[in-house]
Amino acid sequence: MCTRIFLNHKDGSMLCSRSLDFFSPVNPSIMKRVRGVKETSSEVNGFEWTSKYGSVVVYANGVFPMDGMNEVGLGCHTLYYDNGSQITNKPDLPMLDSCKWLVYILDNFETVADAVSDISAKINLRAAPLEVEYATDTKHIAIEDKTGDSAIIQIDDGEMKIYHCREKTRILTNPPAYSKHMEVFAAIEEPSLKTIPWSLSSTDRFVRSNMLIDNLPPAENNEQLRAFLMSIAYQVAYPFGMFTDPLAAAVTERYIKYNTTPEHIKGPGTYWYTMIDFVTNEYIFKSTFNFDTLVVKLSDLDFDAPECKVLDNSHVYSEDRAIDISPILN
Repeated sequence: MCTRIFLNHKDGSMLCSRSLDFFSPVNPSIMKRVRGVKETSSEVNGFEWTSKYGSVVVYANGVFPMDGMNEVGLGCHTLYYDNGSQITNKPDLPMLDSCKWLVYILDNFETVADAVSDISAKINLRAAPLEVEYATDTKHIAIEDKTGDSAIIQIDDGEMKIYHCREKTRILTNPPAYSKHMEVFAAIEEPSLKTIPWSLSSTDRFVRSNMLIDNLPPAENNEQLRAFLMSIAYQVAYPFGMFTDPLAAAVTERYIKYNTTPEHIKGPGTYWYTMIDFVTNEYIFKSTFNFDTLVVKLSDLDFDAPECKVLDNSHVYSEDRAIDISPILN
């Protein structure tokens, strides 16, 4: 599970949130990725690139980049998705594995339009498994930028599907296909308390999030709008103690064998949130384990430093109100 919500139509602000709904917090670490890093896309028919832009990225289990933003105002998120073969049927094109999807996008592009144009024409995507607890081989992608543009990329039984529309791709959840979610939402004639769906299913979270962001009141300032967005994120969250649904049970059974920190497993739930503020150029991390909020201002980071820096997962479990982010500042 997971929900990404892009608020791109209110009061001159530009905010995006995402939740991590899983059976564990996947030991997240925050890394500052610098310019000039060389990467290889895949061991199978791969290609190389050197990072053009610096970024701040959340890694699951220390190895899988799953969420982040770059210094020029592009955000990217990978969420759970599974619909047939998860390798696009473009054998003549170079391969980009899922463990590199997010960093390839953040390293190379400033806008959604540029990323979509490149991936659709030049890349063969493969959702490849890693032996970690995070679901690395069942993913789709949400991209947004500081102008308010947005896109969703999915692999549907070998076919790449790209939904690129500022107004219609503000929400991303999980299976079924994005087109199916949009059909359900479009069929609702009059959004109201009687028509809003309240379950935690992927489609209901998609519809409910779309209804709620369209119905937000005017905000008095940017901080208030951040709070409004989080109120929606909390509304579509998976509360701890909730009964396990079939999807959560299946994902847990498939990946729990790779877990190395059983003390952090609390069952299916929303373990943490991120928020991107494209106006203030801030990346925000909020753990469900405590009330701490970690705010990283990208303009404070030195992206010409000679190496990447990591902030470990102490920000998830710490009881301190103040989090030391000096490891990624230098």
